[in-house]
Amino acid sequence: MSKTIFVSGATGTTGGATVRALLAMGANVVAGVRSPEKAGALEALGATVRPVDLADVGAMTGAMRGADGLYLVTPVSEQTEALTKAMVAAAKAAGVSHVVKLSGLDVDKAPGFTLGRWHLAAEQAIRASGLRWTFLRANAFMQNFLGNADTIKAQRVYYSPFGSASVSFVDARDIGEAATTVLLSDDHTDRIHNLTGPRSVANDEVASLLGAAAGKPVTCVDVTVDQLRQALAGHGMREVVAAATAELLGQMATGTAAYVSSDVEALLGRAPRDFAQWTRDNAHAFR
Repeated sequence: MSKTIFVSGATGTTGGATVRALLAMGANVVAGVRSPEKAGALEALGATVRPVDLADVGAMTGAMRGADGLYLVTPVSEQTEALTKAMVAAAKAAGVSHVVKLSGLDVDKAPGFTLGRWHLAAEQAIRASGLRWTFLRANAFMQNFLGNADTIKAQRVYYSPFGSASVSFVDARDIGEAATTVLLSDDHTDRIHNLTGPRSVANDEVASLLGAAAGKPVTCVDVTVDQLRQALAGHGMREVVAAATAELLGQMATGTAAYVSSDVEALLGRAPRDFAQWTRDNAHAFR
C-alpha cells in the first residue's frame, strides 16, 4: 500500500519539489497550502490540496489525518519554534508517525546565528515529541538566484554578499528527492542529513555560468551585510527576519558554506545536480 505524505509549504521551493518527487514515486500526497488558488498545478499532478493554518492545531490535525509522514517546512522567523510545536502536536493527534523537517546547515555549531537558533529550537521540539524524526539540513538553494533574474535581464548584474567565498549551493529538486527517499523509507529514523551540491562555487564562476545562461556577460556586484539587510527590509521583509537573514549570509561569506557533504549522493544513488546544470535548466529565466 502506498504511503500518504502530508507536505507543508507545498507551493514553496522545496515543498513543491517534494510533492513532485513523491508523486513520481507513487505516493499519495496531501499538499498543505495557505493559498489554495496557487496550488492548481499540484492538484493537476494528482496531489490532494488542503488549506492550512500552521498555528491552528485542530485544523491541522484534521488536514493531516490519514497521513503516515509529514514533510515540515515552517516560515523561518522568531515563531519557528512555536509553529513547529503546533505542527508536531497536530501530527501526533492525527496519527502521523514520521516528521521530516527542512533545517539548515550548521544550526548546532558554536557560536551560532539567529536563524540557526530558530531552526535548532524547532529540531529540539521535534526530538522531544516522541515521533520518529529526520532532519534535512540544507545549504542555500540554487533556486534563490531566480530572485536575481530581473536585474540580470535588465542590467546584466546580480548582487551578492559572498565576496570571494565559495558556497556549495544545493538544487531544491535534490532536496525534494532526498525528502522523498527519507519519507518513503523506515531507514532514516532519528538521523540528520546535510544536503549540499557536489562542489562549492564562488562568484566569479557563478557570474560566468549565469552569463552563459543569459546569453550575455553578467557581473556580480558586492554588497555588505547591512546593505543586504536594508534591501530585504525595503522589499517588505520584517526587520527581525531581514536582520537574521543578512546575518546568516554574512557568516556564509566567511567561507562556512563551502562545506560539501556526500549525503545527497548516499540518499539518491547519484551525484547531486551541479550549479552548471541548474543554470542550463533555467536559462529561460535569465533571457
